[in-house]
Amino acid sequence: MHRFSLLGLGIPQLFFAPGDASAVKSEHNISKLKHSVGAEGSVSFISGIIPESARVDYAVPIPAGSGFGDTKSLSNNATDLPQGCAVSITVQQLAGSNISTAYFLPSSWNSRFLTIGHGGFAGYHD
Repeated sequence: MHRFSLLGLGIPQLFFAPGDASAVKSEHNISKLKHSVGAEGSVSFISGIIPESARVDYAVPIPAGSGFGDTKSLSNNATDLPQGCAVSITVQQLAGSNISTAYFLPSSWNSRFLTIGHGGFAGYHD
């Protein structure tokens, strides 16, 4: 797996949750995320910048050169990662309807963003 692959869908959905139409707040949060979260791996930090309708499932610091795998994922684990933080967040948009996403946030970010998404276990064969 390419070392800069991201796990999950897209960061913007976290900052534009239902009932949170504040683009200014969202831009500010993305800026804070860009400059602060990489190596911190802090649930309390990330919880402070996402909408109240979201929860942090985990935030794990990742040392340079190591790997990481989300136990909910059926794909291969990412390997040879740069230093950063693996984060999983769940957003409840409607009662009984949750969207879970996972991200790898490198400590040194070049401001580029790659997103990969699909529904269910698309592409998986048992």
